[in-house]
This record gives sequence, C-alpha cells and structure tokens, in this order.
Amino acid sequence: MLNTFNAKTNGKSSKEFSADKVKLKVMGRTYEKRILPTDTKATFEIEINKGDSDLETWVTASKENITVPAYFVTIKYYE
Repeated sequence: MLNTFNAKTNGKSSKEFSADKVKLKVMGRTYEKRILPTDTKATFEIEINKGDSDLETWVTASKENITVPAYFVTIKYYE
C-alpha cells in the first residue's frame, strides 16, 4: 500500500500536513509540480545529460509552512 503525501511518517511524533507541491533538483535545474495531499506519487519526465549529479527532492505544505525531503525516489532510464 502506498502512503499519501500527507500520511504520518514517524509514528506519534509526526504530523499530518496538506502537501501541495513537490520539487526535484538535478543537473542544476529545478522542476516543480502542484499535487494534492492525497496523491501517492509525483512523476517528472525530464531529459538530463549523462554524468554525475546530486539529486535533491522536497515535499512542501504551504499552508503549514512545512518542507520535507521525499523519502523514496525511483529513477527509470530510457534510451
């Protein structure tokens, strides 16, 4: 079962929040998407150059002023 973006992630000490945006940064470029709190995933289809790069991700709940990293990322490579 997939968790929604607003699901509690750390037992009793975590809070539910209304996620509304996800961001991805790779190869020096940042990509952003609007989401619903009940979404279970966000998909970015982008082209990047071959080579090393850092990958950064964020899930934001603007209403609560919360930004957290995405805990899981799946990367698919297509030629």
